[in-house]
Amino acid sequence: MKQSVFNYLKIRLQILGINISNTFNIETAYPAENWANILSTFFYTASYILFLNVIFGNVNSLAGYSYNDMLFFTFVSQLSFYTLFNWSYDNVDALIESIHKGEMDLILTKPLPTLFYIMTRKFSIIRVVRDCVLPLLMIGILIDWSALGLSPISILIGIIIFVCGQWIMHVFQFLLALPAFWQGQSQALLRLSYILTNPNLPLQGLTKFWRIILTTVLPICIVVSGSVSVMIGRSNPKTMVLWALCLALFLKYVRMIAWKKALRA
Repeated sequence: MKQSVFNYLKIRLQILGINISNTFNIETAYPAENWANILSTFFYTASYILFLNVIFGNVNSLAGYSYNDMLFFTFVSQLSFYTLFNWSYDNVDALIESIHKGEMDLILTKPLPTLFYIMTRKFSIIRVVRDCVLPLLMIGILIDWSALGLSPISILIGIIIFVCGQWIMHVFQFLLALPAFWQGQSQALLRLSYILTNPNLPLQGLTKFWRIILTTVLPICIVVSGSVSVMIGRSNPKTMVLWALCLALFLKYVRMIAWKKALRA
């Protein structure tokens, strides 16, 4: 009997709720760890803001971006990093561990949507509040929002590009984890994705060759660079959003094909 849309969503929401609860219980068990992370993000953000001040103390613009533009770029970059790390990186890392330790065999015997389950096992509300809120507040206070020239339509299109970019980065990390099905381990490749999935590179600062490469072959500049460029009026919004949507849909298909092939291993 074909599963109804209501039951499809109900099962996944139940799984998500249980996983969020379990992650919350684990992370609240170590309060000292939480305080250490707060201090770490504070000092990193403060040092990065200082770095921007040093640069713009000597130049008026960087790749056509003013100091205020770069603060906004950093704001979106930090939001992207913590979002992706929270919902994707941890779960892809847990997937590799499950394969390495043999736990994946047990998970595959359970009557649940396996791929959805393993990609939502770690979903931390605590981490979002702990790691993301403070740096965003620090940067957001310094931004002159009225000077950015944001409009409701540019913000909406930028958000769509941002969401598509998050999915694209997730698929990139997911594909780098799948060799573990054959090799038993894939942590080194995942660490590579950790570095590559958060580039602080404005599109306008890249040569035409690298702009094409980093938005097509290795599309790591869509989530931040693409969304920011559209929101502050530096790129064509229609072209960028259509490309981000098409690439996200294509990679959704690639992800499913790769997953089925990995399971056959």
